[in-house]
Amino acid sequence: MGDGDDHTPSNADYHGGADERQSVPDLQLPADYYGLEGTWDEHGHWKGGTVHNPLHDVPIPGSLDPSQVLPHHDGPHGPNLMALTHDQVAHLHTAKSQLSEAVMLLSGSSTPAEVVQNLPTVITIANSVVHADGHWEDHLAASAHTWIGTGEDAGTEAQFHQARDEVVQGAWHLFGEIDQWLHQNDQIMMSTQGSMALQHLAGIADQAHTHLHH
Repeated sequence: MGDGDDHTPSNADYHGGADERQSVPDLQLPADYYGLEGTWDEHGHWKGGTVHNPLHDVPIPGSLDPSQVLPHHDGPHGPNLMALTHDQVAHLHTAKSQLSEAVMLLSGSSTPAEVVQNLPTVITIANSVVHADGHWEDHLAASAHTWIGTGEDAGTEAQFHQARDEVVQGAWHLFGEIDQWLHQNDQIMMSTQGSMALQHLAGIADQAHTHLHH
């Protein structure tokens, strides 16, 4: 870049790890990278992983979009896409229908007993949208356990209604994301965004539960 030009920007004196950050093909990403961690098999197929979020509630920067920096399988959709399989598409459509039914059932729950019965069902089906293999997102599993162990006498009817409404709203948001994943038709983006969506719903479910505390 013209070593003799005093006005040329240079990071020659920077020793904070620039070399590591430059090796994107080897996935030598910075320690504060917000994205996906996981493994691929020898054919380039995604085998699962978790979202790495050390900064908490900071959106993925466009420059570090996982679809740009993580290995993808070259296919008919181009090098930056690993299209959803037929089974994944079928599962998303089925799970979307199941989630809709569960959310509507919770929305119509009027007594604390009904809320306690139907709210964990929404959480369980929401988890299955992303994890068809029965695996649980850790935070959401803890939220489900909390709600399953909640007695109908844990709060007033009004408190249960407030908790119900917040989880219903959060679940409908997840419902809307399913169409986005189908439209994107990319396994890695669905896995990344799906994990984030479940963590977001877990936070909502936890917050909703605090309304029951006197």
